[in-house]
Parts: sequence; structure tokens; C-alpha cells
Amino acid sequence: MFSCRELYHDLPQAMSKWCLVDSVFSEPITFFDEDSTRLLGLGQPASRGLQPADAHATTAHDVTSDPAAAPSLAVWLEHRFLAYSWLGATWHSDCRFLIRLATTPPLLGHGFSDVFATCGRVRFRDLDAVSLWANAPDRGGQRADTSSTAVLAEATAMGDSVSASSTTPQVVREDQQHQQQQEQQSVQQDQQQEDLQQQDQDDRKDHHHQQQQQQQQQTVLCPALFFLDAQLQNQEAADIWHELRLTALAGTLQYNVTLRVDEQLAFLAASDIDTLRIDAANAPIDTVAFSNVRRLEFALHNTMEAIHGTFEQVHCVALQSWPPIGLGFPWARIPQVGEDQRSPLCDASALAGIPHVDLSRCRNQMDLSPLHGVRKLLLSECLSTNIQAVVAAADDLVFRSAVLTGNTLAATRVELGTARAVPLDLDLPNATHISLVGPRGVIQLTCPPYLRLLRDTRNMSMHELRLPAFEHAVHVELSVVDLVRQQLADLGRRVDRLVLRCSGHCRIEDLRDIPDSVHVGLEAHQAVNIGAPVPPCVQELQLLCNETFQPRFVTSVPHLRLQAEAGAYVRVHDIHYLSGRQHLHLERCKLDGIIAECEQLVLADCSGAVTISSTACLTVVNAARTTSRPHSPDHPLLLRSITDVSTCRLEGCHIGSFSCFDSIQRLILNNCEFDDVSSLPHVTSLVLRGCRSTGNAGNWQWPNVVMVHQSPTEMAATLQTRRTADRSE
Repeated sequence: MFSCRELYHDLPQAMSKWCLVDSVFSEPITFFDEDSTRLLGLGQPASRGLQPADAHATTAHDVTSDPAAAPSLAVWLEHRFLAYSWLGATWHSDCRFLIRLATTPPLLGHGFSDVFATCGRVRFRDLDAVSLWANAPDRGGQRADTSSTAVLAEATAMGDSVSASSTTPQVVREDQQHQQQQEQQSVQQDQQQEDLQQQDQDDRKDHHHQQQQQQQQQTVLCPALFFLDAQLQNQEAADIWHELRLTALAGTLQYNVTLRVDEQLAFLAASDIDTLRIDAANAPIDTVAFSNVRRLEFALHNTMEAIHGTFEQVHCVALQSWPPIGLGFPWARIPQVGEDQRSPLCDASALAGIPHVDLSRCRNQMDLSPLHGVRKLLLSECLSTNIQAVVAAADDLVFRSAVLTGNTLAATRVELGTARAVPLDLDLPNATHISLVGPRGVIQLTCPPYLRLLRDTRNMSMHELRLPAFEHAVHVELSVVDLVRQQLADLGRRVDRLVLRCSGHCRIEDLRDIPDSVHVGLEAHQAVNIGAPVPPCVQELQLLCNETFQPRFVTSVPHLRLQAEAGAYVRVHDIHYLSGRQHLHLERCKLDGIIAECEQLVLADCSGAVTISSTACLTVVNAARTTSRPHSPDHPLLLRSITDVSTCRLEGCHIGSFSCFDSIQRLILNNCEFDDVSSLPHVTSLVLRGCRSTGNAGNWQWPNVVMVHQSPTEMAATLQTRRTADRSE
């Protein structure tokens, strides 16, 4: 349990803040409560007998056998909590360990609060959770004040008792005479200073009140940012939201906030938010006030033809009439049949001065002249007037199902979707990034000689494709139905990177005239017959393969993905030719042999039997097994041996025995089934998430744990103990 300080404290601090937020901590952390409850017990306040520096000096055996080690363990848990926070963990606001830190001062003191204010991430489920968080520090402060007063009173009483018991009678009489003289002098002085004292008393009351407010503010445990999904049932709820934002969470960045309006609001304000989503499709808002918001997504009620209010330092506004289900609006309901889902907005005056504006599905014709000066403009299914001046000044333009008039766009970034009207000849004199998504009407493009990006996803034949006559492009991406060798040869001499997605029949031989220095990626959506080694320019290859596929022809491809057609399995022969890849992904393949020396290897829904060795990162997904006895009628993939692997991740696999694992640094088991842990291998770290028994010897859940630098015997004992506890619940 206790690892060295360099591992659990110094190493995370040496890494970039929140560097694992996407790869590891994509969901809020839940296991910390389980660990802290088991090790410390959240219902009992920890003693403060040890200093934080003693935290790493106690072993796991000392903690379990010596109650005096509890303070050291509590400090270690606080350090561990901060380490997870620094790396990007997001905590639920009802996390018991976090509530304990918010209601009672941490053992690390202000050091904990200061660090948590720079890296803590908290998710609130609703406004009530924010209110509970706001009230927790006050309750903790009251307990702390009461405790301090009691200690002070006890110390004073003990001091008086000691003084009285240690004083002689003669000394007492002399003290009494001296005290009478002092009292007579003090009466005269008090009479003269009575008026001044009254004024000073009033000043002290005000000063004391200010100190109390400052102390209460200091006791608040504020995260660096927080997430919130909340419903605003009425104006009172909107006012509570605004008050909490200005008091309890003042200075904290709201990273992702979603608000649903259930009843018409007279006023709604929000500030200091990265992404704000407002669902007002069910009830309108009369007046709004937004400030310091990076992106605002606003679903309007069908009566809101104009937005009244202020937008200060709002960088992006995306307006629509109906919140998209699953895209940040957790309450979005399915519209009724015949219900108009288009935006009612016809007055864009409130959006003047906003750098980035997205307008989608507007049912009314809109005057866009107030948007003059906008840097990025997205129009999707909108009818607009006075658009020419706005478009001419914009630097980034996106047209989707919108009417495009004129033959010249001065923007540097241009995306043309399924526009309703597009000129046959289009001049883009300043463009560096061009994307053609839908308009087949564009026949000829004129662009600068040098491009950063040219993307054409219209899925046309290369015979019909009219690419602009640029001299050089860094990245070109084409979706086509076929490959034309002559055009590819010409294109290959003018690009650094070429990505081809072919939905029809394609031949690898058509790529042979492309220079070897060009990085070519090919994604074939139909089965491809490869009868010769692929050209050296091909660095990424994704194929639907059949029984005729020969791996020896693709040995030069560092990034390879092979998969069978949906619902089928394909046998891949001579799989040793697949070794030595930077990235190898096999899906629905029948395998038999050895794969070695890959940087990343993914086996998904495969069958057969395979041996893996000398691989940096291995991921096996769905129904693999580690024993020769078939576990299901589908005969899932048998893992004969896995040796010399840095990170081995198994998901949805049946593990009959761990004896096939050898020289594994990190073993991660997600949603796997196994009964026996007596053969656990020596690993640096073992991670279990959502694992369970097979049901042959009983039904239980294995614990969600992370164990580092423990022997197989220690890990097995921990799993057996925790399994028994889970089984009895």
C-alpha cells in the first residue's frame, strides 16, 4: 500500500498537470472512497499526533497493527488524493473523502487547500450538491472554533488551578494589598477614557466581523474547476445558482456547465465558464447576462425571436432551437410529431462583437449585418440577408446547407458543406485550409500556391475530381470511389502527406508512382487483393481482408489494421510476418502463431491461438481465454503465452489461469472473469476494474483495486479478502 515518496508524490508532480485526464481519468473517480474507508475509516476523525513529513515512514504492516499509525496513513491518503488530482482525476462532490476534507481541516493544513485550488476537479450532480458543498466549510469552521474555545478554556482553568495550589498565604496577602491600590488607580483612568472606549468598541466589532468573514472564506475548500448539470425549475433556482457562483465557488473555473430551464425566467446570469450549455427549449428567458465564457451553446424557446441581454468576453455562441440528444444536453427530450425544431431567431443584434458565431436551422430570414467583424461564422440551414460584408471580413467560414452567393471568399479557412447554391467557379485567394464536404456543384477552385490542408470528402470518382492547381500542400485527404494511377502520381509530387479513403474497388498497384518520401495512408472499404509487396510510400494501411491475404506483402507497413467483413471471420496465415510493427490492429481474424516486437498490438474479437512477446502495449478485447479448454461455443482466442510486455490490457476475457503471463510490467483487467488467483504473475502494478467470477465456483465480484510493488502472494491475499467481503454483501 505504502509506496516510496518518489513514486506517489514526486513523480506525479514532475508530470504536466492533468496530463492523464483523457487517457486514464475520462470518468469521475469512485474507488478512492472504498480505499480510504477500508484503510482509515471516514467516520472517525484522525489524530494529529504526526507531522506530514512522517507520512512515508510507516509501512502497511505498521498501519494495520498499530492504531497510532492512523494519522500517518491519513496524511499519506491526502498526498495520494492530491497526486490523483494533479494528474487529472475528477471527483464526485459526494465523495466521502472529499467531504471529510471540506468539513474538517486537512492534516496538511493550508498546503492541501492551496494545491487543491490549482488542480482539483469536482463534478456536481445538481444545485443541491453545490449548496451542500457551500455549507460544509461553515459547519467545519464552527466545529473548529468550538474546539479551539474549549481547549483554551480548559487550558485557562488548568492554569488557574495550578497557580492557586502553588501560592503561599503570605504572598497572597501582599498580592491583595497591591491589587487594591491598582484598582483605585484604574477606576480614575477608566472614568477618563470611557468615551474613547465606547468608540473603540464599535470599531473592534466591525473589525471582528470582517475577520470572521475572512476566516470563513479561508476555510472554503475550492477546486480549480468544476462540472455541473442542473435544472432551473423557477426564478428562485436561477437566483440561487447565481448566488452560489459569486460566493461559495468564487474564483473557481466552471469547466462544463449545463442548465435546463423548466419555467420562464426573468433573468439568468453566468460567468467564468469554459463551456456553458443552456437548454431553454421548454421555457423562454427574458434577459441574460453572460461574461467570460469561452463557448456558449444556447437552445432557444420557439418564442425567442431575439435575445435580450449582454455578452461580455464571450468568445463563441452556437444557437439552435433544439438541444441535440447526447451532445451535452442530458435531458433533451424527443420532439413531438409536427413540432417545429428550427430556431425562431430573426434578430442577431445581441451577438454583435462576438468573435465566433454558429447559427443553425433558422426558420426566419435573418439580417446578419450586426455580425460584421466576426472572425468565424458557421451557417447551417439559414436564410440570411446582408451577408456579403460579413463574409468578406471573416477569417474562418463554414457553410452547411446555406446559400453561398458570390465567387470570392477572402477567408483563410473555408469549409463548404451541402450548400444549397454554390458557384461553379470559386476563388479562394487567401485560403490555407480548404474542406469540401458536400457540394458537388463546385467544379473549379482557385487557391494560393501553398496549402496547409486540402480535404475533399465528397466521395467522387477521381476521374470527375477537379483539384485546384496548387504547387505544394502539407496534408491532402480524399474520399473517392476509385484510384487513378496517373492522377495519384501527379498529386504525389506536390504533397507531404496523402490520405486516401476508397469506398469502391481499388488496387494497391496504383500507388507505385508516388515518391517514397510521401507519407501515404490508405483506408479500403472493400476487400483488396494484394499480389505483390506494397509500395514503400504506404505508411498506414487499413484493409478488409479475405482468405487470399498474404502478410508477407505488407511487411514494410508500420501502421497496419486488418479486419474481416462484418459478421465474418477470416483466417490469416503466416502471422509471424505481422511482427515488428509500430501499430498492429487485428479484428475478427483467425490466428495461429507468434506475434512479437510491436509497439502497440490490439486483438479484437479474434479466434484461434496466439503467442505474444516483446511488445510495449498489448490490448486484447472480447472473449479471449488463457486455457486450452474452450469456454464458449465460439472458441474465442487462446492466449498461449504473453511474455516481455510492458502494458497488458485484457477486456472482457476469460482467465482460467495466470500462468501464461511472464515478465509483465503492468497488468490491467477490465470486465474479466476468473476464479483462481493463486497463479498471479510478478507484475509492477495490477489494476482490476469490474471483474467477476466465472460462476463455476460461485458468484462474486472482484474488488476494483490498484496494487503497486506487491508480491503475487500479497496481491492474491488482498483479492481473496476483498472478494469474500464483496461476496457476503
